[in-house]
Amino acid sequence: MTSSPNCRTFSSYHWLLAHSTLGTTLASEFLQDRLFKISSYEKVVDVDDSQKVRSLLEAGNIMVGYFRVSRNYFYLKPGEIYMYDKTRPYIHAKSNLPVSHAVMVIGDGRKPTASAANETSQLPTYNEHVMIQNSEGKRFGIDGLGRVDKPTLRRLYKITLPD
Repeated sequence: MTSSPNCRTFSSYHWLLAHSTLGTTLASEFLQDRLFKISSYEKVVDVDDSQKVRSLLEAGNIMVGYFRVSRNYFYLKPGEIYMYDKTRPYIHAKSNLPVSHAVMVIGDGRKPTASAANETSQLPTYNEHVMIQNSEGKRFGIDGLGRVDKPTLRRLYKITLPD
């Protein structure tokens, strides 16, 4: 549990260590509300280390990431990869600071860049991204699922639940 005490993310994780939050789980064939409490969280040091991120996800770890939001986020089409546009940040009305958003990271991948599709080079370039589940549900992406460009991801945390 390492983070700055002034960080909102730290406050949220610290709160979840002491308390619990309402969530939904699949119990037999039905969705059921239940309380979830975390037992620990750990910052993943290098978000760009694709192999480490992939290994953590394949091992069944719960991963939460966050990123800054720019105006283009609200106009993404299903299947598009979100990339933060620092020239068009979405600013919070009260704090006058750029807005950030936290999501559950459920996978990672890479997609050939548009320029790679037009090149004749043997070695295409790729856009590396993480696949996310957004709390917006069906209003975001494809049934709440989307992609975020890895350089856009500011932090990534591994969450552990009690046994």
